[in-house]
Amino acid sequence: MKHTPGPWKLSKTQVVKCSIYDDEGKPVAHCDRRGSETPANARLIAAAPTMFGKLADVKGFISRLLADMEDNDPDNQWRYQLDEVNDDLTETLRKITEGS
Repeated sequence: MKHTPGPWKLSKTQVVKCSIYDDEGKPVAHCDRRGSETPANARLIAAAPTMFGKLADVKGFISRLLADMEDNDPDNQWRYQLDEVNDDLTETLRKITEGS
């Protein structure tokens, strides 16, 4: 399942209820929870497509870095940590694109 393409924008019309819209003005999500964290939750949701894109960029960078490190890190000090981060990013992106 694909998500609605970003960027998403936060509606500023209400304090308690927040709406997130795509570039065409179609609603993507609504926050209907009373509490001081509602605007922050809505901003986080609205930023999701951008964060997803940046996460994919970082994962690609780490993959290229690991390939370049093949012969340049004889003690594998950094490779182990980067492998773990790369695996975590791969799993996170898989959950986002395919679901749990």
